[in-house]
Amino acid sequence: MTKVQWVDELDRADELTEPLGVRWVVVTPEISADRVREFQAEDPDIGRVINWMTEGQTPSANILRQHSLETRKVVGISGVSLPLFICLTGC
Repeated sequence: MTKVQWVDELDRADELTEPLGVRWVVVTPEISADRVREFQAEDPDIGRVINWMTEGQTPSANILRQHSLETRKVVGISGVSLPLFICLTGC
């Protein structure tokens, strides 16, 4: 059986010439904000809420109970904060 030579990583650290860190990371979106708006408008839950928002409607609790849990979550009736789509549709 061949014996593996021991390598002390602390000794190797002295050889480093570059800093061991990242100053910034640039992430480019895979889809545009316009395409995200299209997807959201097509979604049965998010699209409904977007329509209410653009028409200036505030549905009552009774109206919201008639819709899916997902729609109620988007509106925030269940305590879930409003997601990013508000900024994408209205900022």
